[in-house]
Amino acid sequence: MNIPVINPSSATIRIMFPALPLQKNTLTAFYSAIVKDDEGYTSFNLQPSGGARMGKNDGSYIQLETDKVLVHDVIQGLGATVATEPFAVAKERIAGVFKRVFAHISPQRFGTNVKLIAHVETNQPDGAVKSIGAALGANFAAEKVEYHLGQKLTGIGLRISSKKEQPAPFFCDLRVEPLFRDLSKIYVDLDVQYDGPTNTLADLEKQIDGVAAYLKGNVKELLSSL
Repeated sequence: MNIPVINPSSATIRIMFPALPLQKNTLTAFYSAIVKDDEGYTSFNLQPSGGARMGKNDGSYIQLETDKVLVHDVIQGLGATVATEPFAVAKERIAGVFKRVFAHISPQRFGTNVKLIAHVETNQPDGAVKSIGAALGANFAAEKVEYHLGQKLTGIGLRISSKKEQPAPFFCDLRVEPLFRDLSKIYVDLDVQYDGPTNTLADLEKQIDGVAAYLKGNVKELLSSL
């Protein structure tokens, strides 16, 4: 299958650290700083757990908790309005959020989880089903699966867990399956947990770049071989 490029449609970055007290004034000051950078964050809600959640109309959000921060950025459709590669723009936006996080919350050391989702076009009406089915071979042929499960097969997928040692060790959980609302596309979910803590924004940006490069390189090569 010919795949010229993989562009993520969303990125979710989570950092985890020993619990820190979050005061209401800290959370409101953080939100005020975020709005100065991006007026799209129009909602702000304090959480019973002691954190806060702020969101945008496109589904992007920031979740602050006493022991973690999660930033979810919706990238889909960005390429139609900007000349720069969409993920590069989104990555700068995410880095800006974490710059504010470190300024207001100051976690000393943290673990990193990076999740990228992409919808890969096959240019065939049911190309995702055919490509993945062909890769799995005769043991997972539609007729055989339908015989054992007793129902019509609409799609089949792969889940691959692995560990990458170099240049920075991380554990990788990769899901590849048809995008069931559009069977011409393959749904790719790359979920990476870095091995060991880090402590700077520069390190976090390198980790995000590392996962993006893995998606655009190694995962693309895998899909191209289907």
